[in-house]
Amino acid sequence: MYTHRSGRVTIRVQSLETKLFLTRVGTWTTGSGDAAVFMAPMEAIAFCIRCHMRKVRLAGRNSAGSDVYLYPFGGDPVVKAELKKFRKSLRESRRLRFERRVIRARLSALVAEGKEKRKQFPFKRKHLGHADEDANGTVTHYSKNLGKRNFLWPGNKQTFIEGPR
Repeated sequence: MYTHRSGRVTIRVQSLETKLFLTRVGTWTTGSGDAAVFMAPMEAIAFCIRCHMRKVRLAGRNSAGSDVYLYPFGGDPVVKAELKKFRKSLRESRRLRFERRVIRARLSALVAEGKEKRKQFPFKRKHLGHADEDANGTVTHYSKNLGKRNFLWPGNKQTFIEGPR
């Protein structure tokens, strides 16, 4: 946005690919002195739309004297660099999310495997007292709480003896 002699900001249209400036006729020129001068950015953008030009930038100069560029149709190199960084971080995030899923699946498989191993061992019953077996096959259990009892079922005879209360 170049400053005109009158103190107003002037805008020129520049090609992104060739860095040439646009004239009022619609041709490109190397010098900015021959380029079309617009007093407002909207006027320059409307001219580019009428001429079907999208790969352009608006060039001007600020009050400090440095060049200022506006990319009305995209193509800003800073935005492209930020977009590239964003896409890279997004890919990394998706890769890490996939790795977390794999680790969780492995962990749940290990937990399930541990459960299956515990199921293979039958429940071990704890005896409250101790048992003796006679020569004729009678099993006698000694317990403090049950006393002496005989239980009969096919092929086995058990006797419980009551302990002191």
